[in-house]
Amino acid sequence: SLNSFPTRRSSDLSLLNLFNTRPGQRFLFPEYGLDLNEFLFEAVTEDLGSIIGERIVSSITNFEPRVKVRKCIVIAAPDDNLYDITLILNIPTFATDFTLNTNLDVSTKSFAFVETSRNR
Repeated sequence: SLNSFPTRRSSDLSLLNLFNTRPGQRFLFPEYGLDLNEFLFEAVTEDLGSIIGERIVSSITNFEPRVKVRKCIVIAAPDDNLYDITLILNIPTFATDFTLNTNLDVSTKSFAFVETSRNR
């Protein structure tokens, strides 16, 4: 419905802000943020993939209470020099699940989260 759109959209924007803010960037909230950039300069391994997944879940849990993480899958692909990340998230207020996917690409030093599906 139109009444729920702003809150759902604000949750989406809040997640984008979280993923694009490094801890220490916000003067009045220095612990806020998720820094995945440090992994762009490391070899791709399953162990680091697990750490990335744990950090993503912890950050969403701590900083975005409107969103619940149903599943976080991080697949290390050393031959392709990237991590394939899939997040299955839920907004309990709207009983809405959605999936975000990204590649944390070590060779190009980049990542971007893209919503791939939304279920009601």
